Amino acid sequence: MKKILLLLLIFFAQNLFAQKTFTYDDFSYTINENNEITITRYNGYSSSVDIPSVIDGKIVTTIGEMAFSGCDSLKSITIPNSVTTIEACAFSSCDSLTSVTIPDSVTIIDVRAFLDCKSLTNITIPNSVTTIEEEAFSECDSLRSITIPDSVTTIGEKAFSFCKSLTNIEISENNETFTVIDNILYDKKEKMLHTCFSKKQML
Repeated sequence: MKKILLLLLIFFAQNLFAQKTFTYDDFSYTINENNEITITRYNGYSSSVDIPSVIDGKIVTTIGEMAFSGCDSLKSITIPNSVTTIEACAFSSCDSLTSVTIPDSVTIIDVRAFLDCKSLTNITIPNSVTTIEEEAFSECDSLRSITIPDSVTTIGEKAFSFCKSLTNIEISENNETFTVIDNILYDKKEKMLHTCFSKKQML
């Protein structure tokens, strides 16, 4: 039922606006007003995927909403350094995904971008990222560690919620917004608890 709902959401998302869709190998994509490409859907079944940085002479800048959502066969993904935005639910429910290479061109990891990636064990956020939106890595059952650089100034609500295996979040000492004390992630500017985690459960 969950997979059917995801496929229905993908269908409606792709057809809500009548923007022309093109294909290249196993990728569907659109071209925006700046002549830049958004990958809207991966249609293949490979376990390892390298997203192209250029298609037909145009730069790939965005991984679109639900572009890889529900791709059960996908184990590793390499995102090119032309990409700046990973949109909502882009890799959600990729049950077999264990490895993601996020380049230092990405600035935004959007809402639920990696939601329910049950096999993802660790993630390093590059020093270009400023925003990790709500539930970006929520329900990643196998996620054990995550590294957050000093560039990150916004972490959305429940960004790492229900990550049952999460025991380590590393934050750069130069980060002016967040800090970790005794396994608790604090927002330094607001002087408040942002979230907390333990060996059993991320709250």
